Amino acid sequence: MPVSIIGRIFALIELVRSVADFIMSPVLLKIAKVASGGPQLRLGGLHEAMLITIYITIFGAVICLILYLAGGVGLRAPDLQGWIKEGKPALQSPDLAAALRRSARH
Repeated sequence: MPVSIIGRIFALIELVRSVADFIMSPVLLKIAKVASGGPQLRLGGLHEAMLITIYITIFGAVICLILYLAGGVGLRAPDLQGWIKEGKPALQSPDLAAALRRSARH
């Protein structure tokens, strides 16, 4: 990715993250109210909503770890000079599908 659009990429990531927060918060609030047994929030309902949030976080972390391990690539030194001066990619993207095919053959 060219250095000139890095700021826009971070802005897009923050926008997507905030949209996810706005989508999830009313759902978790409704779950907390239903688990509380009425319109007033109680500790049990908040506990249920927190558990669901923790499960979503753990599931997301596991998926990211699986994708990282399936890629079969360790950390490499980025080409910062080429990225800044010439607009080349600093890191080449690993070919995940090729890595999965290689591991399936062995």
